[in-house]
Amino acid sequence: MTDDRRRERIDGFLALSQEYLDANPHDVYVESHTNDAFITAAEQVFSWCSPHVPDTGRVLDWGCRHAPDAYFIRHEHGDGVELHAAEVDDPATFGLFHKASSIEYRQLRDQVEIPYEADSFDFIVAAGVLEHVPMGYESLKELNRVSAVGVQLVITFLPNRLSIDERRRRRRADIPNRPGQPHHLRRYSPKEITRLLLHTGWIPDECGYQTRLDLLGPRAGGRPAGIARRAAGRLGLRRVTSCLSVRATKFAMM
Repeated sequence: MTDDRRRERIDGFLALSQEYLDANPHDVYVESHTNDAFITAAEQVFSWCSPHVPDTGRVLDWGCRHAPDAYFIRHEHGDGVELHAAEVDDPATFGLFHKASSIEYRQLRDQVEIPYEADSFDFIVAAGVLEHVPMGYESLKELNRVSAVGVQLVITFLPNRLSIDERRRRRRADIPNRPGQPHHLRRYSPKEITRLLLHTGWIPDECGYQTRLDLLGPRAGGRPAGIARRAAGRLGLRRVTSCLSVRATKFAMM
């Protein structure tokens, strides 16, 4: 993936977001999640998981909201992917984004149930959603139900229990569009999310910190670590970064 192509899809999504904000100027959630820095970071995280996204088959963006991951998948993997998305929002809310990525969208009307048959999907991405659902354990079981055996689940932007930035945001209780609510009610460590996945039918393949000191190094499009970054890595500073990412595979019954 060339830098020019990566910049092309970032700029494409930023233009789409601006079109949405021109029509919905008071949507503080989209405004805070579509600036250049945020979308560039989201694209870099996508580049980490992109090699595992199939070029054909059915893909689910669970908890998609304005669906940047679905946009990146469509841009990178083309029309061979049948893209689906599920979220609690009314279909009209983010319809502009869904249409741009040719998504089949289904509104979630239950705290856990995903309105698809068993074994429906060949890949699932869940960005910044597990920490918000009422019952994370049950939701991971439901994701397992709608996945075929061997399917991979990628969870990104998962709040890190030791994050300094996460601690600061929790003190401010600054969830956009949700005044008075704490930033994230649940946070995770690598051991906690690994244990949770194993108990819900998933085998973790890769779990780490969403930073260039760890998962988002050169293979995800980041620059090679310099002396300062290597030193920070040895000191364990990646452990206080904001988020975790994990990739897991659904295992067959014993």
